[in-house]
Amino acid sequence: MSSITCKCGHSFSDGQIPSPYKQFIISDQQVDGLVEQLLSILKTASDNLGDTLYYTICNTGATVYTCQKCGRLIVFNDKASEKADIEYVLSN
Repeated sequence: MSSITCKCGHSFSDGQIPSPYKQFIISDQQVDGLVEQLLSILKTASDNLGDTLYYTICNTGATVYTCQKCGRLIVFNDKASEKADIEYVLSN
């Protein structure tokens, strides 16, 4: 995914790393599996350890973007999807 368009019409790029508007939600059940994966990666440490750990964490759980214009949360459960699963407008 390279560009996200919010329902308010604001578009922004997903290319900036680290991103100021991209977050990850990892469920309690996913944490155990993630810890096991990370420990396994650490046991077989390689030259690209940082990248491997980063992508393992990023590919776990849902990806959430915050629209910089309206503050809406845009949730993607499927990393390959171009369409958000749900969008939330935060109340004040």
